Amino acid sequence: MAREQEEESIRELLRNNPKGLTIEEVSRKLSLNRTTAAKYLNAFVLTGHADMRTLGSAKLFYLTERVPLTNILSLSSDPILILDKDLFVQEVNAALLAYFRLEKENLKDKQLTQSPLVQHFSAGEMASIERALDGEGSVHEVQFDLMDDGRFFRMKCIPLTFESGARGVSIILEDITEMKTYQHELEMRVEERTAELVRSKDFAESLIRTANAMIIGLDTAGRVTIFNRAAEEVTGYTADEMLGKSWFERVVPKDRFPEVLNVFTSIAGGGVQETFENPIVTKDGSIRYISWKNNTIAENGKIVATISFGIDITDRKNAEEIIRKANKQVALLTSITRHDIINQINSLQGYIAILRKRSTDARNAEILAKIKEITDLILRQIIFTRDFQNVGAEPPRWIRVGDGIRSFLRTLDLEGIEIVVDTGDLEIYADPLMEKVFFNLVDNSRRHGDHVTRIRISYGISDDSLSLVYEDNGVGVPEEEKEKIFDRGFGKNTGYGLFLIREILAITGFTILENGTYGRGARFVIKIPKNSYRLPE
Repeated sequence: MAREQEEESIRELLRNNPKGLTIEEVSRKLSLNRTTAAKYLNAFVLTGHADMRTLGSAKLFYLTERVPLTNILSLSSDPILILDKDLFVQEVNAALLAYFRLEKENLKDKQLTQSPLVQHFSAGEMASIERALDGEGSVHEVQFDLMDDGRFFRMKCIPLTFESGARGVSIILEDITEMKTYQHELEMRVEERTAELVRSKDFAESLIRTANAMIIGLDTAGRVTIFNRAAEEVTGYTADEMLGKSWFERVVPKDRFPEVLNVFTSIAGGGVQETFENPIVTKDGSIRYISWKNNTIAENGKIVATISFGIDITDRKNAEEIIRKANKQVALLTSITRHDIINQINSLQGYIAILRKRSTDARNAEILAKIKEITDLILRQIIFTRDFQNVGAEPPRWIRVGDGIRSFLRTLDLEGIEIVVDTGDLEIYADPLMEKVFFNLVDNSRRHGDHVTRIRISYGISDDSLSLVYEDNGVGVPEEEKEKIFDRGFGKNTGYGLFLIREILAITGFTILENGTYGRGARFVIKIPKNSYRLPE
């Protein structure tokens, strides 16, 4: 007979003999040897499934009406009381004894109505306990006022069935005093916060009315829900004329400015577009430019409206346009003048060449060579003004580093120099003259590197920036010159190459330094801020 079958047979035999059986009787009735029967019966006692009492010299075993695994009750921090169908206390845990300041002997095998606990339970609570015996469990809050601390509990009356099949009830008291205290404090805070919100609402409405900035609220359909005094002044419309009307029909016509509607649709859909500039049409038909700061309003995680704060930048836009036109005229005049100067220098160089051919005097030849050197320097300086004039003339844009480098390399005689570009798909947000940065670095290596045969361009990423690294295997830069090389006019030739590089990089917040080892090669590191680079997937 399998172990489980033997255990179940013994359990069934004891259930049919509630007054108890001895080891010999169990052994005889189930045809088990005495040792096996004794082993099972003692195990039942240890696990709480059976009780044993001595009858003369014999040990009598019977199914217990205690809940098995009594020790588990002592692990609970909640007070627990186990009653049988006649409300006699069958079990009680240490948490209940400690809270009610009782000894187990004062409760065990005593009827609840005759025990020291009865004074703490109201008639309604006693009725709930009795209903649990009929299978109707319940949960409700109680407070034991007779105790010094007057704590709150959630009382759970849970129907039970003992091993013998008899009914019982478990009473579990969950201490909710801290929760009740917190709940009360929370209710007080809610009342105070509600009063504050009423005051804040009045303040916010006053703030919106009197703000110098335009404040426009739109629902997800683009209808105006907020239209303050500043908005009235800029647009010429009154709040009564705009509230409930479509912003994109009256002030920013969608057929005229479709990109503005697209931006609004993106924001209302959860897209990020915190700032935006766009034109509006006022009531008198004139155009004004507004710079907006946009936010969304959400309810239950869903965007239900947008609120935008606008500043009239029409005067700034007009001034920018005037400056742009003036710069264009100056650039045109400078370009014409520079072209004429270069033509005159080229003519001068021609005459110098003729004189050098005709002159046989060594002294005159030396003077003419000096004049030629000075003329070449003037020409390079004029060409530099052409390059520097374009710095910052165009807005920054995303540039793929590798493509930019390969573009100018096709026009350059590398004279046996190997150039390795390890930048992958790296893109940087930089001035369009970024290509000139790499051109000047390569030119610097060719002119001053002495014996450069290899140039490598790579990058590395840190927590807050990207380092774009240019390095060659030439002579390098002496320690005392590492900062001076970026000064205007320092070094050989014009001394403008590295100065121009630093100026181009500074436009978009990039920095550059040289940290190579003299004698082993130059190493230039360009630091690029976190939001100014990307690696497309």
